[in-house]
Amino acid sequence: MRWIVLIPALAFGLAACEPAAVSEPDIGTPGNAEATVTDEVVLSIDVRSTVVNLNTPSEQIPVAVWGSEVFDVYGIDVASATFGPNQIARLHDFTLESQTDHVRDINEDGFVDLLFHFDKLAAGFEVGVADACLSLVHNDIPLTGCETITVVAQGGGPPK
Repeated sequence: MRWIVLIPALAFGLAACEPAAVSEPDIGTPGNAEATVTDEVVLSIDVRSTVVNLNTPSEQIPVAVWGSEVFDVYGIDVASATFGPNQIARLHDFTLESQTDHVRDINEDGFVDLLFHFDKLAAGFEVGVADACLSLVHNDIPLTGCETITVVAQGGGPPK
C-alpha cells in the first residue's frame, strides 16, 4: 500500500493541495496511524489494479479510500470525488448513509472504507505509466491522492 500525505494548500499559500508521497511513513500502519501535525491529513488510496488494460471488457476502475484512526471516510463529500486526467465523476450514485458495497470495511482493518468506480475510458489515461489521482473534499478541505499505474492497450488494436 502507498501512503499519500496531503497538507492543506491554504496553510502554505499554495494554489492547490499538493501531495508528498512517502513509501514508508513515520506515522505507522493503517489502523495505528497518528497524525503529529494538526493541519496534516493522511489520505490512503488504492487503485485496485495497478495495470489497467484499455481493451478489456471491464469498463470500470475501482479506487478505494482507506479509513483509519485519523481518517474517517464519513467526512468525505462523495459528490466531490473526481478521478483521472479528465477529472471524471464516479459511476455509481450513493451516499455514505446507504451502507452499500461502496461503504464498508474493504481491507478488514476495523475501519470503514469507501470504494469508488470510474469509467476507465472516460478517465483519459493514455498508454504508459501514469499517476492515477483521486480528488475529493474531506471535512471541507480539498484533497488529492495519487497512485502510479501502468496503462496498456492489449488484445486488438487501439483502445475501444
